[in-house]
Amino acid sequence: MSAGGDGVIDVTPLVEVARPAGENLPFIPRRFQAGGRLEIADSAGIQNTFITTCVLCGGVIAGEEASLEHPLPQWLHKYAGDVGERKASAFRVSETIQPTWRQLSLNSHKECNRLFARKIEDPSITAVKAMVDGGRLTWTQLDAAFDWLDKIKSASAHMATALRGHNIRLGYGDISFPNKRVGAFDRLAIIYRISDGRPPLDLWDCLNDGFLTTPSAITLRVKDLVIVYSSSTFLLSTAFGLGKSMNQNGSATYIPGAGIFAPGFGTRFCRIPSAKILAQPMRRQYQKEG
Repeated sequence: MSAGGDGVIDVTPLVEVARPAGENLPFIPRRFQAGGRLEIADSAGIQNTFITTCVLCGGVIAGEEASLEHPLPQWLHKYAGDVGERKASAFRVSETIQPTWRQLSLNSHKECNRLFARKIEDPSITAVKAMVDGGRLTWTQLDAAFDWLDKIKSASAHMATALRGHNIRLGYGDISFPNKRVGAFDRLAIIYRISDGRPPLDLWDCLNDGFLTTPSAITLRVKDLVIVYSSSTFLLSTAFGLGKSMNQNGSATYIPGAGIFAPGFGTRFCRIPSAKILAQPMRRQYQKEG
C-alpha cells in the first residue's frame, strides 16, 4: 500500500492579513464570490476591494497570472460523452440560471493549473478511464485516482460555495485548498455500477454547515460507474488500529493505536449494488503512520 502524495508543494500560498471593520459590523476576512473573487472590507467607510484568488492554493492572483480551473476537467466532459455544453444539475446559480459543465470553473494561478495538470490530472486519466471501462489497475494508478478525487473534492466545495451565494462558509486556511489537501488524510472509496447511465456525468457533495473546511464526501458518476469517495483526518484509525485524536477534558489528545484491525471486516448487506471498497490510511508525518 502506497503512502500517497503530499499535494503540489511547489506553490506557497500568500498569507493575507485583514483587520475587523468594527465591533458591531459583520466581518468575514476571506469569502469567495462567483468567479473566485475575494472580498476584503477594511472598514464601513471604505469601498470593498475585490481581489482574485486561486481556487487551488488560496493565494492572490496578480497581473496576468490568471487561468481557469475546472474541478471536473474538460477531458472528463469529452470522455463522458461530450457533456461540456450540457446543463450541470449539480450546481445552480439560481432557480433560473444553471451553468453548463464547461462553465463550472474558478480562477487559478497559471502555474498552479500547470502543476496540478502535470502532477495530479495527467497521471489520473488512464486510471479513471480504466475504472469506468472495467480494466485492471495497479496500486500506483489507484493512488493517482485518489489524489485526483482529493483535488475534486476540495475544489468543487469552493466552487459550490461561490455559486450558491455564501449560504455556507468554508474555512480558508491553507489546509482548506487542494494544494495542501491532496494525499493528506485517510481515504475511502466505494465503487459500483448502475444500470442506467444517464446522465453520463454528475457530481454530488456533502456540503452543509457540518463541514466548515471541505465536504467530507463526494459522489462522482461517470457513465454507469459511481464512485463514493471520502477522506478525513483519522477516518480509518479505528478500522486499522492506528492512533487518533480525541477530545479529553476540553483539549485534543493523541491516543496511540494498538495496531489491531477492528473486528467485522467482511461481507456487508446494504441497499447499493455489489461494490468494491478501497481503503487507504495515509501516513501522518508527525507520527510516521500509514
